[in-house]
Amino acid sequence: MPSDHPTAHPSQGHPLPTSQVPATFLLAATTSLVASIAEMRQVAQVWLACERDSAGMGFGFLLFHLPVLLLGQTLAVGALASAVLMLVGPRPVAVPLAVGLAVLVGCAFAYFHVNGLPMANEFCRTTQPTWWP
Repeated sequence: MPSDHPTAHPSQGHPLPTSQVPATFLLAATTSLVASIAEMRQVAQVWLACERDSAGMGFGFLLFHLPVLLLGQTLAVGALASAVLMLVGPRPVAVPLAVGLAVLVGCAFAYFHVNGLPMANEFCRTTQPTWWP
């Protein structure tokens, strides 16, 4: 009896149902939105504490940083997680989730680095936060 699911040669990877690609990008967008807000909040707190660009903390900060972070992280996490799903198949869900989380953490480190964190200037004597033990 023929199957409705296409079979793939082992060297070609696993077939990925088309319904999983939008779900992967939706999960990536949701996770990226939460991460983007947390990343922006951290940068804003450091900028305010170190008195760097305190005038740019308003709507312009939100208008520029949020779309760039959200789109960049969503595309990076979604594309890589979809690729990993094609390679390993839908069964071990932990693998694409772990890869997506690693990409998200990498994006956060890149964002912090571009914005000059950790920061030390005349207002912030050390790169450690004041709450750090």
